[in-house]
Amino acid sequence: MATLGQFLGVGIVLNPYPQIAELRAQAPVHQIDMRRHLGAPADPAVEDLDKFAVFGWSEVREAFETPTVFSSTVLERTTGKMFGRFTGVMDAPEHTRWRPFFMRAFLPNVVAQWGERYVDPILGGLIDRFVIAARSIWSMNSRCTSPFCSFAGSWVFCLRTRRPTSK
Repeated sequence: MATLGQFLGVGIVLNPYPQIAELRAQAPVHQIDMRRHLGAPADPAVEDLDKFAVFGWSEVREAFETPTVFSSTVLERTTGKMFGRFTGVMDAPEHTRWRPFFMRAFLPNVVAQWGERYVDPILGGLIDRFVIAARSIWSMNSRCTSPFCSFAGSWVFCLRTRRPTSK
């Protein structure tokens, strides 16, 4: 069974930009499934659709401004399943009506407040838990049976401090 990371193509292509530059040099628009082109598995939610890659500022802008050619509503099949109906899955004129409300929520000063009020405390708490878990693993380190030991349920790894003795 594939993991979520494998499904999303995580780690399959570490640097897609040379391939993207090559495609862009050939033409601004390609009928191509970029996931497959880069070696990632296909997305079954959109397998039945034709896929295009558009490169270049003016070309991308033209695609976004022509909903009869390019529609964001296809994202209802993917991102919309997780987040519901949001501006990212809307075309004009619906998107245009909602955009001003969301723009205020993402102004730089508002996002900075999120960092101070929510992100910093949450990450701080997670890091504190990581340190506590690492300390408990460190104390168990001598009982590990491999060069690395891991604590189930967290991404904590530690090096063995001494070689095991043979009996």
